[in-house]
Amino acid sequence: MKKKFTWILLPAIFLLTCKEKDPELNPPVLEEVFPTQAAPGEYIELYGTFLNSVSDVSFNTGLEKNFMAPLYQDETSIYVMVPEMNAGMAQISVENSDGVSNSLQFRVLAKTPVISSFAPTKGMKKETVIITGQYLEQVTAVRFNGGTSSNASFKLDRKTLTVTVPDDAVSGKICITTPSGQKCSASDFIVVAEPSIASISRDYGVKDFQVEIKGQNLNNATVKFGSISATASYNDATTIRVNCPEFTSVQQVSLSVTTAGGQVSRNFTGAPAAQITKAIPNGFIPGSVLTLKGVNFYNIQSVQLPSGKSVSPGDFIRNESNDITFKVPAGTSPGDVKIVSQYGDGQALNLSVITGGSGLNADNIATSTTTISLATTNLCNDGFLVFCRKADKGAVYSYFRVFTRTNPSDPCYLAPTLEIINGVTFEIFPNKKDPYGPVADYILKFEKDSKGLYTGLVIMIRNARTYIGNRAKDGLIFYAIDDGTVEKLCYAVPTNNFEPGGFALIANYISNPYWNCNCN
Repeated sequence: MKKKFTWILLPAIFLLTCKEKDPELNPPVLEEVFPTQAAPGEYIELYGTFLNSVSDVSFNTGLEKNFMAPLYQDETSIYVMVPEMNAGMAQISVENSDGVSNSLQFRVLAKTPVISSFAPTKGMKKETVIITGQYLEQVTAVRFNGGTSSNASFKLDRKTLTVTVPDDAVSGKICITTPSGQKCSASDFIVVAEPSIASISRDYGVKDFQVEIKGQNLNNATVKFGSISATASYNDATTIRVNCPEFTSVQQVSLSVTTAGGQVSRNFTGAPAAQITKAIPNGFIPGSVLTLKGVNFYNIQSVQLPSGKSVSPGDFIRNESNDITFKVPAGTSPGDVKIVSQYGDGQALNLSVITGGSGLNADNIATSTTTISLATTNLCNDGFLVFCRKADKGAVYSYFRVFTRTNPSDPCYLAPTLEIINGVTFEIFPNKKDPYGPVADYILKFEKDSKGLYTGLVIMIRNARTYIGNRAKDGLIFYAIDDGTVEKLCYAVPTNNFEPGGFALIANYISNPYWNCNCN
């Protein structure tokens, strides 16, 4: 009986002895978390005991539970990253093979937003900017100027913000605000100011005429006249200088200035430049006339001549559509002549001073022109001119001074007949057989100045064709105003056969035997 008892007791003793020798269990204990709040992706430290064998760190918000492996650990500390999870209060605990620790309270913060880029990098107020980044869903405000502007309106779309640049924005960083704070872009957004035009030097012009535009924010501008681009010769923030392009007709266009900040415009009238296509004669004869023909003679302001000389429209002898005639001032030298219209300077035509030749020129033009020597009769002391026409091989033509009877009771109380042409006075000498006979279609008109003296300029009407010319040393030389044809009347010299007498004899004397004609 005793022996059997001994056998049963020994295993029990053995079992008791083995249980007393098992090692003590050491579950982890958490004492502190630092910091007490952080966002996913950030690192925190846990302090306590028995932490060297911890395999997982638990983050439990009640709605979700995440486990993270320690990045570093020893007996008293653990270094671990906050997992991706929603913001809110969480309980942190750890676990090893001996058990689960106590919990510490921790706040999971919302992710800090990140601005990766924005486009465009510059723009005007009220324009749209697209911000691309991460964790933008928590954004509550967007501001420019480094965060000092008023709140910009924005729209969230996944990982982008569509933002409208506010009116008070200036160049600076773009900043976004979330519950976790403010985050600004690495680079500046350049706010481009809208351009403005204060004045333009002239609101009309022709090709190559320079227009100066004054204003603000005009840097790096593109200038257009209507649809025609023009390159600025000078451009800064307040000034643009640009030449007008070529226009084919008079037209109102928009003179526009476009910069990165927008577009402004003014009304502008463009016109083709006046162009001289023909000069009659083809050069200057100082003291004589010059006819200019061409295109685009719009509202002529002046004719510019060499040596600073000019002729105003009030001094024109003729002023018709694209066709003008004027007297060339004494002392005019070779050089450019151009029409200045109301829209600007026309194209220049280079002319020389005409010397030599059979036509009127600077060498044969009459220098003493204030009086005219007339052949006379004894009839009221009237007078007439006799010329030989070169084109008719010396045929004789008489031109009587035409008088107007001013006193019916005195047949010899007469006054010359005058005609006013474009404000200029001319005395009329028609071609006639006698003073009171019918007027032929050949008429001479001699210009007179304000003192009643002849100037030397003469107009001839022949078969309804107009010629303008000047007294030369040996007669009259004209140019047809339509095509420049030269016409010459030479002075006829009376022979010994000519004996001025009564009125009835005059018609008989207008023939070659009584005049010497040498018309070259």
